[in-house]
Amino acid sequence: MLHRLPPLNSLRALEVVSRHSSFREAAKELHVTAAAVGQQIKSLEDQIGRKLLRRHSAGYVLTNEALAAVPDLRTAFDRLSAAANTLSQGSRRVLTVTVVPSLAAMWLVPRLHEFERQYPDIDLLLHSSEVVVNLDTGGVDLALRYGSGVYAGAESTRLFEGELFPVCSPRLAAGPPRMKTPADLRGKPLVHVDWRPAHGVWPDWSAWLKAAGVDTVDPRKGLRFSDDGMAIQAAIAGRGVVLTSAALARDHLAARRLVRPFKVSVATGFAYYIVCPEERAQDAAVTAFRDWVLAKASE
Repeated sequence: MLHRLPPLNSLRALEVVSRHSSFREAAKELHVTAAAVGQQIKSLEDQIGRKLLRRHSAGYVLTNEALAAVPDLRTAFDRLSAAANTLSQGSRRVLTVTVVPSLAAMWLVPRLHEFERQYPDIDLLLHSSEVVVNLDTGGVDLALRYGSGVYAGAESTRLFEGELFPVCSPRLAAGPPRMKTPADLRGKPLVHVDWRPAHGVWPDWSAWLKAAGVDTVDPRKGLRFSDDGMAIQAAIAGRGVVLTSAALARDHLAARRLVRPFKVSVATGFAYYIVCPEERAQDAAVTAFRDWVLAKASE
């Protein structure tokens, strides 16, 4: 057993290099030079008397000794970060959550006052972005994501199914002509969300019309948006019929700002999940927010 702990900078350098396999990329995260990262690793190897990295054609790979130590290093630095946050915030905890903009605007934000009332000592920092933030390096505690639910090194729990169905304003549904069957979409304006997942196929109006057995409606015409939230607002304003999910439409349906004229839906192969790194799954603030979100989603 070592009687003297190696410098934290050297240990941190090893942990960061283990994720990037590159001194140059590790240097970007640590805001130092690649040479400085190399010196930190060399100093650590000299102190413990073991090789920790081996050069590889694509960068560096960890030795067996380093591989065995890295999980504990990551946990230790997470705890140090939490402790530093506690020192700076006192008894308050800042919980950083990254969430896709549409779910944030349509579902999460309108309910946050309930979380704040229930957990007054936890301050939320919402990061709203379509970009998938790296939970290891992005400085976030939790993510609400739309995807397959498979995320390496993280625990994920399904919040909402991803089935799509048409919604529109009550006035548009009432006509004239009144929408009674899917074939009544003929002549009605359609609203589209242009989204292309990295993996899998996203069902569009063509897929829904096929599932509904309708071949008399042109699935190509209409307004197009890159964001679900804007597309839903267009539908509320009476600009057309949009395909959306229950998670995004539920509050608008309950308030009768939108109606669902047909029962037919199509599966997407995706769903909304709450995701957290495995090493933070037992954190009290993370657990509190995750349990609260799951409870809200089941209402």
